[in-house]
Amino acid sequence: MGRADIDFFLGGNGHGEYYDAFTPHAFACETDVLNEKGSGIVRTNFRWRHRERERGFTLIEMVVALFIAAVIMAITLPNLQVAGQKAAETACEGNQRVIRAALTEYDLTFHTFPVEATSALVITDLKNAGFLDSTPDCPSGGNYIITIAPNGTTATVSCSVHGQLGNQ
Repeated sequence: MGRADIDFFLGGNGHGEYYDAFTPHAFACETDVLNEKGSGIVRTNFRWRHRERERGFTLIEMVVALFIAAVIMAITLPNLQVAGQKAAETACEGNQRVIRAALTEYDLTFHTFPVEATSALVITDLKNAGFLDSTPDCPSGGNYIITIAPNGTTATVSCSVHGQLGNQ
C-alpha cells in the first residue's frame, strides 16, 4: 500500500490534506508506510490546520441570500401597502365623524347649520365657534366636502379621496 493509496483511503486530496465532513477544518497527515508489501500497517500523525478559504461568503451564497430577501419583500410589501391604505381610510372616517358631530352640536346650539361659501370656511367656522379643537386633515391629502340639504335640516360630510364614510 503506497502513499497514494493511503491518501485515497483517508479521503485526502493527494497533497497530504484531509477534510473532515463534520468540521470546517482541514488536517495534515504525516504517514509512514511500515510494510508496503503485506500488512498495510500505517503510523499516522494528525495535526489540525484551518483552511485558508473558509473566511467570507461565496458569490453563490450572497446571490441566494439576496434572492430570499427579494422574495420576502415581494410577499410583504403589498400587504403593508393595503394596511396603510386601510389606516388612512379609517382615520378619514374618524375625521368625518368628528365634523358631523361638530355640525350637530352647532345645529343644536344655533338651530341652523353654518352657512358659508365653501366647506373649508364651514370647518373654520366650527373651529372658531369651539366645536372643533383643530382642523381635521385627510391623511391621503383629500378635502372634506360638507353638503347641507336645501331645507337646512341635514348635513353630510364626504372626502374628495375616500368618499362618504361611516353612518351619516
